[in-house]
Amino acid sequence: MPRKSVKASKAAVTPVRDPARKVWLAALGAVAMIKHRGENLLGGVIEEGRALQSRAVTLRSRWLGAARKRMQVVSEPISTVLAERTEAVTTSLEHGLGVVLGRLGVPSKADVAELSQRVSALSRQLRAASR
Repeated sequence: MPRKSVKASKAAVTPVRDPARKVWLAALGAVAMIKHRGENLLGGVIEEGRALQSRAVTLRSRWLGAARKRMQVVSEPISTVLAERTEAVTTSLEHGLGVVLGRLGVPSKADVAELSQRVSALSRQLRAASR
């Protein structure tokens, strides 16, 4: 069996190997470029995300401030009316309760205060008379 020369077989493989090697190197170069550009793109996207978040927080703060002001403007008249009506209802209930208690024979706060003054006056007179 005749032996082929090593140089002859290398020469036959080289035309096939060179294009394959170029394709392989091109693929590696493409991967490296994509990785580099991807990292740059990712960094840019992250920065854009931070900027958007900052704008969103600022906008939310403005909206909340405006909403609070609007609610305060709307609620002030309601609070005033509510306080007035609460006072009117309280006065009415106190008067009605006083009338009912008076009919039952329970003395009012004013009656008790008047009676206390009269008792104090009588106590002073008794002390003065006993001296």
